[in-house]
Amino acid sequence: MVTTSDEKSQGVQDVVPDAALGKKNLHNLDFNAQAALILDQYAAIVADMRECDQVKHDKSAHPIAHIKLTSRIEVRIQQVRSDLDILNTIYERIKASKRHRKKYTDEDLRKFEDTLRNLEEQCDMYDSGRYKRSTTVRRRINLDLSAPEGSATVTEEEQMKAQESIHRWRQRDEEFDQQLQEIGEAVERIGDVAVAIGEKANEQAKKAINTMEQVQNTTSDISVVSQKIKTLLRTRLSIEFAFRIGLILTFLTVLCVFVYALLKFLKS
Repeated sequence: MVTTSDEKSQGVQDVVPDAALGKKNLHNLDFNAQAALILDQYAAIVADMRECDQVKHDKSAHPIAHIKLTSRIEVRIQQVRSDLDILNTIYERIKASKRHRKKYTDEDLRKFEDTLRNLEEQCDMYDSGRYKRSTTVRRRINLDLSAPEGSATVTEEEQMKAQESIHRWRQRDEEFDQQLQEIGEAVERIGDVAVAIGEKANEQAKKAINTMEQVQNTTSDISVVSQKIKTLLRTRLSIEFAFRIGLILTFLTVLCVFVYALLKFLKS
């Protein structure tokens, strides 16, 4: 019990930096950063689940190791629940604030909503997956076939019927055990498929977040370039206007000199 408590304490220490990052993301209303933080937690949960399965099937592993991993997974899932609450708060504040909403298009907000829903579904899947580990039960019936004292002698035919009946019961019991084992293996395969789907969903979500960040960066770069082009155009127009004014003044000066010279010539 002490070791399990120590493991939980270590898990809490591991998620403290994530809690601080969550507060920072909430303050900055940074949806993408908070979603990436949750995806990192999911990757850690998947790794812990795989290690937990290996420990469970390793007969040489210490029994307390499985309890440690289960406790660590539980702490991570609790932290993910808290991070999802922060992510939902960020999404709601972005929608409610005109100043922050204008930074995103309607398509961006729809992607935010889809990302939030997918992350919540993955958390529910990982949380329920902790309790859906298959366990097969082997049953055996030990029968005492020795005749009690004072009983009548059993005939050979009755002994054959009893052996056939016992054989049928044992055969049914083995078939039932085999069915249980097949069901357990099927459940484990379903769990592995669910984990694989979760990993692919994490990768797709990360790619979507990276693409969105690239689009935002590209949009910012385009805005900067557009501003520079506008500044250059204004500068060019100012230079052209000044040059034209200079040409007009020069033309008027030359014309005045010419008229003055002409008048002087006519007087003389």
